[in-house]
Amino acid sequence: MNPRLAVIVDNADFVMRFNEPNLSGGMSGMRTDMLVLAVSSKSLHRRLADPAFLDAPAVKAAKVAMLAYHPQVSPATEHLSAYGRQKG
Repeated sequence: MNPRLAVIVDNADFVMRFNEPNLSGGMSGMRTDMLVLAVSSKSLHRRLADPAFLDAPAVKAAKVAMLAYHPQVSPATEHLSAYGRQKG
């Protein structure tokens, strides 16, 4: 990865990251203005149960966290394909 990318990201006007970005190593910069988390995913439920999640660099760096929820997707139905959810 281009080491200049971290400089570009950190100097950007706004940086939005999704779910669980890996900021270790600084290859994609450290700046995070908004962290968007998909709350209907099982993986987020697992992360939230882990006390170390709040100490993750992406979470600590975020100025704002947005919890995105899709009303037609729930942890109980996320294993279904998009076709299966539409069908019923």
